Amino acid sequence: MVRCQCGFTLLEVLVAFSITAVTLGILFQIYAKGTTAAILAEEYAEALAIAESKLAGVSVNDAIPGYDLQGTTQDNYDWELRLEDYLDNNRETDPSSPFSLVSVDVNVSWHSQGRLHRVDLQTLKPIIRPGNDDQ
Repeated sequence: MVRCQCGFTLLEVLVAFSITAVTLGILFQIYAKGTTAAILAEEYAEALAIAESKLAGVSVNDAIPGYDLQGTTQDNYDWELRLEDYLDNNRETDPSSPFSLVSVDVNVSWHSQGRLHRVDLQTLKPIIRPGNDDQ
C-alpha cells in the first residue's frame, strides 16, 4: 500500500516564517522612517512660518540697529530676532538719502527626536536714518 504524504516539512515552514519575519521587519522600518520624516517636515514648516512671521513683523519705522529680541512659542520653538547695521563695502551710501539698510536675522530652533534643529532666515530692511524724520 502506497501512502501519499502531503504538506510541508518542518524545515520548509521555518524558512517561510524566517523570510516573512525579515520582510515584515524591513517594511516596519521603512514605515517608521517615513513617519519620522513626515513629522520632521511638519516641524520645519512650522518653524519656517514662525521665522517668516517675525521677519514680516519688522517694519521700516520699527527697525532699530542693535535690537535683539528672543522668545518661545507655545509649541516650544525658541526664536531670536536680531537687527544690525548693514555695511556694504562694495557700494557707497548716499549721505543725502533718508534711508539706510538694516540686516534682520531670525533664528528658530527646537528639539526633536533627541536633536537640535534650526531654521535661519535673513533679509535687509530699509530704515529711516535718525534726523530724517521729516519724510
